[in-house]
Amino acid sequence: MRYFIHWLPTSGSGNLELHQNGCVRFPDPLAVECIGEFPDVHAALVAAKDRFGDVHGCAFCCPECHLPKRSG
Repeated sequence: MRYFIHWLPTSGSGNLELHQNGCVRFPDPLAVECIGEFPDVHAALVAAKDRFGDVHGCAFCCPECHLPKRSG
């Protein structure tokens, strides 16, 4: 699967977001960078964190790596 980083931090969190190709919530193509093909989301997340730092998965296409908003 091909994975992308959304350049603009998600609202309030400051984190960059990892998306799979074909995500229903895929951001504007001008605001993403392809990070490559990976066998699974965990391998993509490791590569993304090595390159970009604070990254989490999209709640829709990478839910196993998504960090929910924390209250309070």
